[in-house]
Amino acid sequence: YCLDADTGGFIWNYPTSIGVLSSPAVADGKVYVGSVDNKVYCLDADTGSFILGYLTDNGVLSSPAVADGKVYVGSHDNNVYCIDSDTGNTVWIYTTGGYVRSSPAIANGKVYVGSYDNKVYCFGNENANQPPTISTIEGQTFGIPGEEYEYKFTARDPEEDNISYFVDWGDDTSSGWTEFVTSGTPITLTHIWEKKGIYIIKVKAKDVYGAEGPEEFLEVIMPRNKITANSMYMRLVSFLISSITVSQLPFYFLASLFLDNSNHFPDHTYL
Repeated sequence: YCLDADTGGFIWNYPTSIGVLSSPAVADGKVYVGSVDNKVYCLDADTGSFILGYLTDNGVLSSPAVADGKVYVGSHDNNVYCIDSDTGNTVWIYTTGGYVRSSPAIANGKVYVGSYDNKVYCFGNENANQPPTISTIEGQTFGIPGEEYEYKFTARDPEEDNISYFVDWGDDTSSGWTEFVTSGTPITLTHIWEKKGIYIIKVKAKDVYGAEGPEEFLEVIMPRNKITANSMYMRLVSFLISSITVSQLPFYFLASLFLDNSNHFPDHTYL
């Protein structure tokens, strides 16, 4: 609920799925509050409209603390969370030995919070979980629609935590989050683009605590629809296009002209 501080009059309310035992924190025109429905809510302080939510693995009875663009809060899943106050992205997560109902306190650049494991924790910059590095992408940048292409992705976590990858293929499909692998271990995925066009592969990695690294991008060009080639020459052209490098762009241009005028060659058919 939001009430008028002078009159006690009702201004707005926002219903969560279950009860709210957390006390709200207000900062920069936003209200942050936890709920027994496992979420931390961010609401507009003036209107009560929903801005974003952050899902934990159990009820949030802890009251959030906000400082320097970050929201700190505990959960009954035993974790202490540091969340970006603007985007809702995970900055870091620390797992304690018990429920975290305590509300974090912030002083001198450090975060203090208690846990049901009988400990009071102090977190500073040196304790913050760091996300994985930007992923590298290795694979073809030119190809033929309908053909399968292989790509290798590699990222490393600063704390050597296991990592998972998420690949957006640029055609409204994705890999979903992969199984976790050892930090620095490449994974290989394959993909088929069905239509001609320019596609942007986007990949990011996250560690076992949910901290996500930055995205990396790779442009892939599918210049023509898949060709049924009835000659050895066309198979050679297709192979060369699929393995083109920057230094071979003049050849690619000539090959494209040939393909665009292939209706003059009756033994080659476009699907």
